[in-house]
Amino acid sequence: MKNANDSLLLELLREIRDLLRAHLEPTPSREAPAPEPPDRVWDDATYLVTTKEAMAILHASRNTVDALRREGRLTTYSRGRFVRLLRAEVEAARHWWSVPKGKI
Repeated sequence: MKNANDSLLLELLREIRDLLRAHLEPTPSREAPAPEPPDRVWDDATYLVTTKEAMAILHASRNTVDALRREGRLTTYSRGRFVRLLRAEVEAARHWWSVPKGKI
């Protein structure tokens, strides 16, 4: 009886280990940098926004916007010291970040 319980327990632990590994593996979007947008898109405000514009849309501080960027929740494009964010992602973040916090 003890061997059957031990083997069952060992099998369950292996399954839990495999599930944890699969869950904790980094996603491809966080590993590889986002592809650089073409020049015509870089300067077009309909696709990209600056960090300052993202702050205004989200009603959030710069630290919050930077934290969302670091977490990979907002895609970041950089050219030198200039940073742009996808407008569509910032608008979506407005609903899942700002609205529940009562900022809008």
